[in-house]
Amino acid sequence: MESVGVKEKSEWERIRDMEWDSDEEKAAWLRRESRKGSTAAKVWLGNCYEEGEGVQKDYKEAVKWYRKAAKLGDAKGQWSLGNCYYFGDGVKVNRKKAVWWYQKSAEQGDPAGQGSLARCYRDGEGVEQNMQEAVRLYIKSAKQDDMISQIELAECYSRGVSGNPKRDSKEAVYWYRRAAKQNYGPGRLYLEKCYAGGMGVPQDADEAEKWKKSYEEWDKKED
Repeated sequence: MESVGVKEKSEWERIRDMEWDSDEEKAAWLRRESRKGSTAAKVWLGNCYEEGEGVQKDYKEAVKWYRKAAKLGDAKGQWSLGNCYYFGDGVKVNRKKAVWWYQKSAEQGDPAGQGSLARCYRDGEGVEQNMQEAVRLYIKSAKQDDMISQIELAECYSRGVSGNPKRDSKEAVYWYRRAAKQNYGPGRLYLEKCYAGGMGVPQDADEAEKWKKSYEEWDKKED
């Protein structure tokens, strides 16, 4: 029987998981790798400029590096550039351009790109509002363990969205729990509310208190 191997990390993930002695060392290494042609390094270098890690914060410089990666077909670069247009970081707000780049990212199966495109369809920003398309994209993203999409999808099931999906509290709890198991605070907070109110699960004060404390622990770490 053929053994099932562990999924190999992408270059973007390998860079994400690397350790550095300083932010300056990280930025310098990323610059060298970017010049050698690494699209993932270009994205991470753009992130350094966006966050001011190892370099002076410069949104326009971040856009420059995201654009270089995006034009080379890097899905994370496309999503990051879409964010710049969506939020107006380093460029003027242009939701249509944001949708265009999110679409490029989503077409490659990137969960962040799918989730961001879903948000645009949900809110009718840069594209005609289409809740069914938003839900379809949230499902694709959530199944890849994008935590934000898991919460958004759970909310769709919790409220019911134009009959698609129908209101389903149990399904909402399932996606809240998936997010919570990834140590995502909002998932824990929503689970507390579900157990406290008996929504999709039997009402259970002890279980609600457990998730409340779990959320508070996460919140302290985030501060």
